Amino acid sequence: MKKILYLILLLPFFSLQSCVEDEKDIFDASAAERIAAAMKEYRATLAAAENGWLLAYYPEKNHSIGGYNMMAKFTAEGNVTLSSEVATRNYEAGDTLTSQYDVISDMGPVLTFNTYNEILHHFTEPNGSSDVDGMAGDYEFVFMEVTPGKIILKGKKYDNKLVMIRLEEPTDPKAYYASIAAMEESASFGNYFFRVNGDSVSMAVLSDRVLNIAYEQFDESGDVVVQEEGLAFTFTPTGIKLYEPFVYTKDLRSNSQVKMENFDWNDEAVTFTCTDAGVDAEFEAYLPEGYRFYRDFIGTYTMKYSGNKTTEITISEKVNKKSFTAAGGTLDYPFEFGFDLANGTITLGFQKFLAELGSNQYMGIAMWDSNKGYVTFVDGGLIGVCTEEGGQLTINFKDNKLWPGYIVDGFIYWKFDGSGSSIGSGGGRFYEITLTKK
Repeated sequence: MKKILYLILLLPFFSLQSCVEDEKDIFDASAAERIAAAMKEYRATLAAAENGWLLAYYPEKNHSIGGYNMMAKFTAEGNVTLSSEVATRNYEAGDTLTSQYDVISDMGPVLTFNTYNEILHHFTEPNGSSDVDGMAGDYEFVFMEVTPGKIILKGKKYDNKLVMIRLEEPTDPKAYYASIAAMEESASFGNYFFRVNGDSVSMAVLSDRVLNIAYEQFDESGDVVVQEEGLAFTFTPTGIKLYEPFVYTKDLRSNSQVKMENFDWNDEAVTFTCTDAGVDAEFEAYLPEGYRFYRDFIGTYTMKYSGNKTTEITISEKVNKKSFTAAGGTLDYPFEFGFDLANGTITLGFQKFLAELGSNQYMGIAMWDSNKGYVTFVDGGLIGVCTEEGGQLTINFKDNKLWPGYIVDGFIYWKFDGSGSSIGSGGGRFYEITLTKK
């Protein structure tokens, strides 16, 4: 009886020992097994997106220039086809290039683009011996979160977040990036008013793809401190998406916080409006005094020039929000006015291939300092100064101050050869130009 009782008393000890040993074996084995299982799962998730993934790729340390859109389509065999909204040395925006990828173990699962792909490595290559980081982009990423529709990774070297969203429909890269370019063109203003809940918070200065703000905040003691933030973003076809949600807190003594991430662009109101549920926040473009919208310039004008000479010309749309065509009157050939979206005015610079004359000659225009008698084919040009009186728009053209030592006050029709080299004067001369809209 004593022996039986002794064995019964020992049974829990043996069972405990057995459990400890089994759990130790399972734990030791499962660390490696879990990584291997995760790698297998992540490869399958990457390849399962038959239409590929949309990437928000952020180069530069601390994402200091903002992000760019890319697309990636992975196969189970280890191939990846990439495209980008950024043109590279040999590829235009939307061109595709296939290389290889892998999911490897390096203190956890890592996505590596392990063969050269110019579209991606444009962001990662050194820019000469004096700038070994180049654009400081990553090509290896640590998996942070994986679902069938969204993958979040972190750059292994520079720590920037990479978000990949599964594309549910076939998406043409060139058309998609064209919509991104159009969105960026529409919203290319230098400064914005930043408002939250109707209150003015800060001026926001746009630099690359970062909105830089500085705002006052009450700290826990009630003292006013100035907070500075750089809100990096990527463009979407309808607006912008911040690198990460921005949490605005006016007073740290209260629990009042406003969290924002997604904004849509309103072209008429020139405003980015937050689309996150329950959030009232916006960035409204600052328009300088005298600002005119693109379509304000389309119409018929009396052009006064070269003293008291006058003629009638028309300005028509060439590329919306980018350029116009000027033609008619005593103009020898139609030429192009540029549109300065940030300042709301028109500009004129040198142009080479306005018309083909034959014998490998082309007509263009050269910017002219009529007082010194010199022309330039570089940066010098004219910028319009707009005024309005009695509802009548008047544009006086002034030197853009980009030709040191000279003052541009007009232009001359000028001949160029097929390579763009100057041949000589080829037509009319116009200076001291004023346009008055009819």
